[in-house]
Amino acid sequence: MNQKHFNQIDRFLSGEMPFDEQQAFRKKLLTNSALRQEYNALCDLISGLDSPCYLILRRQIEIIYARETAAKVKKQFSSFNWGKIAAVLLLIISVFYYGYSRPLIK
Repeated sequence: MNQKHFNQIDRFLSGEMPFDEQQAFRKKLLTNSALRQEYNALCDLISGLDSPCYLILRRQIEIIYARETAAKVKKQFSSFNWGKIAAVLLLIISVFYYGYSRPLIK
């Protein structure tokens, strides 16, 4: 799809074009077959996004993505943070052990 045509079609469908530019675009659609084909293809694509099958598929993908993301976060937390916690506890224990095992110097 031509980028210039896509930008024009997008502006037209989203209502961003002023009225006079909309009228000129409608005339272009009647005379320019390439633009008309791209416009029809984009309209077909947009209408397909509203179909029930697409909405069901999108919802299933969102559920799977959320599940995979949660599993990834859980895995990162369990392996990464437990290692840090263990290192800090080991440091604290060694500091106390070193401090209490030394003879007092007077």
